[in-house]
Amino acid sequence: ARAAAFYRSLGLTQIVAALPRYARFTLPAGDSTLSLHHVDELAGPTHVEIGLECASPAELDYFAGVLPKALAA
Repeated sequence: ARAAAFYRSLGLTQIVAALPRYARFTLPAGDSTLSLHHVDELAGPTHVEIGLECASPAELDYFAGVLPKALAA
């Protein structure tokens, strides 16, 4: 539930809420979606990376302002 709230705070729209195991979102612009799957154990050493591509300096400024606040929540 915390992860879903985090992505909603970034402006994504939740389209599937099968919490706590699965959630799916649409991004604010374009046709992209993001799916989250919960697992009880990781298969091995791993890490998470999230990359954002910004279409303009204004979009970059938006995410630079929103991400720190969302991460602190």
